[in-house]
Amino acid sequence: MEFPLPPLPPLEEQRGIAATLGALDDKIDSNCRAIDSAEDLGEALFRKAADKVQTLTDIAEVTMGSSPPGDTYNEEGEGVPFYQGVKDFGVRHPSYRVWTTGPVRTAHANATLISVRAPVGRLNRAKEYCCIGRGLAAVTSSFPSTCYYSLQAADAVWAPFEQEGTVFGSMNKKSLTSAQVPWPSESGVRELEAQLSSLDTRITSLTDENRKLSGLRDALLPELLSGRVRVPEAAEAVGEGLGV
Repeated sequence: MEFPLPPLPPLEEQRGIAATLGALDDKIDSNCRAIDSAEDLGEALFRKAADKVQTLTDIAEVTMGSSPPGDTYNEEGEGVPFYQGVKDFGVRHPSYRVWTTGPVRTAHANATLISVRAPVGRLNRAKEYCCIGRGLAAVTSSFPSTCYYSLQAADAVWAPFEQEGTVFGSMNKKSLTSAQVPWPSESGVRELEAQLSSLDTRITSLTDENRKLSGLRDALLPELLSGRVRVPEAAEAVGEGLGV
């Protein structure tokens, strides 16, 4: 009870701050619901179209990750983004954390990144050319969105690898490349890819917008509480962030 707190603005000012930042939170929540709806629709479209099973190497190329030398790592954005495992994964695309100037194994934009170490089978999509470490594999297909939803629907493939071993499950290249995954017929795959790609573009756009809105909210909060920025100024910045 004696912990010292910084002085707070007057109550009316606090209400203004809450309303201003609440508008950002409401938009972020709305975007999250739209992302979930797009994901659900994509999964439903894929399930409806997937009428056979394919070996993964018949529909895609697989690259297992390998960590570059430690002295090539940096946090200043030099080189290419380096993703080591699920700790770098976001809603759909990995978050920037570490870069490397000496990439060993790489993935191109739109490749599906899959965790091959516990938890096996978690997915993200590469947003740009990047380096992947030992905890990941990159799956590259001529139908990248369809491939992503196929791997997402292949829960039964990944589950056994989480149950093996005494501590951590893992999956090697042989097991991954020979995985049997659901896939649509050749006659329907192009139309499905167009539909899923459109949904993925929407998801990426909403995810990017949420990242920017979260950054704006987190930057404004201490400025508003300290009085360095007043509510009318913040409301203007929020309006610009929301496009209103």
